[in-house]
Amino acid sequence: QPTGPAPDPSGPPSPMFWSLDGGTARLAAELADAVAARGGVVHTGVAVESLAAAPPGSPRWELALAGRHDVPGARPSPDGAAVLAVDGVVLAVPAGQAAGLLAPHAPGAAALLGSLDYASVAVLTLAFPAGAVRSPLVGTGFLVPRTSEVRGRRALVTGCTYLSRKWPHLARPGDELIRLSVGRHGDTRPDELSDDELVREAAAELGAIVDVGGPPDEWLVTRWDGAFPQYPAGHLARVARIHDEVASLPGLALAGASYQGVGIPACVGSGRGAGRQVRAAVTGTPDR
Repeated sequence: QPTGPAPDPSGPPSPMFWSLDGGTARLAAELADAVAARGGVVHTGVAVESLAAAPPGSPRWELALAGRHDVPGARPSPDGAAVLAVDGVVLAVPAGQAAGLLAPHAPGAAALLGSLDYASVAVLTLAFPAGAVRSPLVGTGFLVPRTSEVRGRRALVTGCTYLSRKWPHLARPGDELIRLSVGRHGDTRPDELSDDELVREAAAELGAIVDVGGPPDEWLVTRWDGAFPQYPAGHLARVARIHDEVASLPGLALAGASYQGVGIPACVGSGRGAGRQVRAAVTGTPDR
């Protein structure tokens, strides 16, 4: 659903941003509810430690589970873990975890997945007094090129969003809410700074770009380690080779940001495609 006021058709063009009521964080909860409504069950706090081919005549795969062992249908194993037999598997996990699970079954694909690099990022949500922003904020934010220098050094900040302006429902009287993104592939500085230090350094860079006086009154740092897979030259050819080898494993498919796009729409499309592929293998009907 659209968030924010509708544009004035008689005025100049303005950017339109779309989101879910309550934010995109609702997606996971909505998906879980949809699965439950169709008779499915979502289990949290359970990790899949390994993946084994099941004996002939039984479901195709056996998952060794760690964590909570109250998954219906799981049986205990001699080493104290739990084993769940399933007909199909979608590995919607980071490339490194997929590589570990696939290594005994598709070593070539596992090696390619294991070579994929990731970048860690952090998001800083800052609340400034409205009077602290002393220059007009144009648009809804800005991006900082990799080669930019701020305060005489390579920029730490990679992007900025004027939250109160991009998403008016977040606006608070007397505050200007600003979100900064930090972290690029090969830049480990955010990892080496504490939250306090990171806020101080990033806010100083913001003040050098936009005329903001003083530190924020409130702040929140959210770190995402290994969040963004990096797509080097030849990435799609590598992905094709991965999928070709995995296609030889009946009832198993890959999905997620490691393959053909890191955005939410790309990941949703990847999941749908993998789900259709596994369903076709399990039911014996062509993928539609």
